[in-house]
Amino acid sequence: MRSRSGPNVVMSPARLRLVSIVLIAGCFGISRAEAKLPDVRVPEELIEQVTLDSFLQQGGWSPQAEDTSAPSQLQADFVKQLVDRYTANPSAPNTVSALGLITLAESVAEWGVVPSDGLPADPAHMAWRGVGVGDGKRLMSYSKGGVGIAHADSGLLADFITYIKKRKGSSLPEAARFYALRGVNFDVLYANGGHCTKPVSVISTDLDGKPFGYKEYGYGGDKYCRKYAKGRTDSKDWQIFRHNIRLMLREKDSQVWLISNWLSRYWWPSYKRIAADPNGTIADVMINARIQNSAGGTAECAWRAAKGKADKTTAQLVAYASEDCNGNSRHEERWPFMRRPVALFEFYQHR
Repeated sequence: MRSRSGPNVVMSPARLRLVSIVLIAGCFGISRAEAKLPDVRVPEELIEQVTLDSFLQQGGWSPQAEDTSAPSQLQADFVKQLVDRYTANPSAPNTVSALGLITLAESVAEWGVVPSDGLPADPAHMAWRGVGVGDGKRLMSYSKGGVGIAHADSGLLADFITYIKKRKGSSLPEAARFYALRGVNFDVLYANGGHCTKPVSVISTDLDGKPFGYKEYGYGGDKYCRKYAKGRTDSKDWQIFRHNIRLMLREKDSQVWLISNWLSRYWWPSYKRIAADPNGTIADVMINARIQNSAGGTAECAWRAAKGKADKTTAQLVAYASEDCNGNSRHEERWPFMRRPVALFEFYQHR
């Protein structure tokens, strides 16, 4: 729920940034013709163990981790390694899959990159810093926005709870009431959890009577509460939900499930879509996967709109915010972060 200024009368800030980003992109050869993407099968193990362990470590995960407000960061050497491995073998399923982590972290979760010295200009104009507080997405996210690195909040969240039930059964505290929350949108849980009362009435302790380890966000806002403060849940449900989701996010298998499901639902469908076109590039995949994360139909439409364009990346971004593709004008806010993986890939690919 980031507060941003409205569009400028002449040109919105996002579109002004886009102009400078296009110029930057040209310096790194984004429009350069590339070989056709190979038709690569989806690997059974979506992320190799050593790559996954490094990713989790960089994201601050541990069996005792908490949802903090600090921004997450990828190591520049890690990004370079993923790009180098792909460039050396673009037909290897695991190298293609691993590139999805860059898009997930930088475009979806809005992580940063450190150290930033020597990196290209940051399309987000933040010196490659990550986004913190309630807007950035973290491996341990559960307190606001959604669950996990991709902020699962509806369909993916419902499937995650189904996964939890298969693994844990009745062993979780308040298990029956927790599983009954499957299918309830995250924002409804958050709103009804006490964020839409004045004063707020959020239960600040977990089911063991200990304080949750994050700073509470307070009142959700009138517009937000009018939209989401409805349904059958209450502050006790929100307490149970947070307690059990945190337990699961502290298990490595749950992190693997969430990351792997993001790759299989969003990254790989976009790769297959773009690879079917003789002019598709990995840069196109990186942009399209973020759109796929929002809506598959919009991602398909955005790619159709981009075909044949000299700058397909920009064409997809514009389509993402266009009513013609059932997009949303607010998606312009995401453009700079959607450009980050592309800038990093092109930078390291040409070094």
